[in-house]
Amino acid sequence: ASLTNFIQTIGSTFLNRSLLIYGTTQVASMGMVMKINMLITYVLVGFAFGPQPLVGYNYGAKNHERLKKLLKFDYAFACCFALVTSVIMSVVGPKILAFMIDDAEVISTGTTMMRIYLMGMVFVAFVIVSTTVFQSTGKSLGALIMAISRQGSIFCTMLTVLPRIFGYYGVLCAQPVSDCLTAILGAVLMYKLLY
Repeated sequence: ASLTNFIQTIGSTFLNRSLLIYGTTQVASMGMVMKINMLITYVLVGFAFGPQPLVGYNYGAKNHERLKKLLKFDYAFACCFALVTSVIMSVVGPKILAFMIDDAEVISTGTTMMRIYLMGMVFVAFVIVSTTVFQSTGKSLGALIMAISRQGSIFCTMLTVLPRIFGYYGVLCAQPVSDCLTAILGAVLMYKLLY
């Protein structure tokens, strides 16, 4: 958990530095967007940590059939929640931003950022559940790789590559692309480490 927080701090710093060349409005907007996205992310974290004892128990008892059912429900629930809340936040997000600040430019910029970020929320759900499953089953290598990928190595790589191709929108798309790639990595690790 401490490593994840440390990596998130590095990722946020790198993101702010990447946005700064486009203006302080973009940096301010991103700060608010990150806070709004955290509302969804923290609920997802709660849902992911809840089943950990069941995952660990069934894995330890070698009850693979029940474990598969549990994981299927866990992933489906988290991903559906992420999808539904992303759609809702895409609609009401501008109102939330307007509640936080009275600046039309920041609200407009923040709305675009938020909608782009929300495109990766289903992948975030998958990544969070995968990370807690690795923790619950004692697969520390899988948990470590997931912890340093989404906000760390993959994200920083995307922040380096995508802006060179797509400019400002490359910076904005770095997180959802990173979320997608980390989810794919999580699926591969899940198959190799648990099955």
